[in-house]
Amino acid sequence: MNRRADADVALKAADCAAEISGRSIPAQCDLAGKTALVAGAFGGLGRHFAMTLAAAGAKVALAARRIEQAVAIAAEIENNGSASFAVSMDVTNETSVEHALAETAERLGVPGGVGPRQSTFVVG
Repeated sequence: MNRRADADVALKAADCAAEISGRSIPAQCDLAGKTALVAGAFGGLGRHFAMTLAAAGAKVALAARRIEQAVAIAAEIENNGSASFAVSMDVTNETSVEHALAETAERLGVPGGVGPRQSTFVVG
């Protein structure tokens, strides 16, 4: 994806996140059947992104170096009815990233393509 496409996708994701409530998901924000991989999902913005994606129906893999916090967030997502798991990943290590992507693909489906490349990936 080019920078303009990344920016357009990020804006759409931000619009959807702003519209998602605990009660209903706007049709354009429905991520049912899609898989997301959230890097840095041990708290703060990563946790928020993961919870928002799960609320929109996505299956969510939480990738972090600090796996303990990601495990707790994955359990919270699963308790709310969405598929989720935590995987150890260091974004500075290519082998670690490849392992996280492979495990996500095996457990939830292949992630990739919607959202800022540095943080969130979703596919249909």
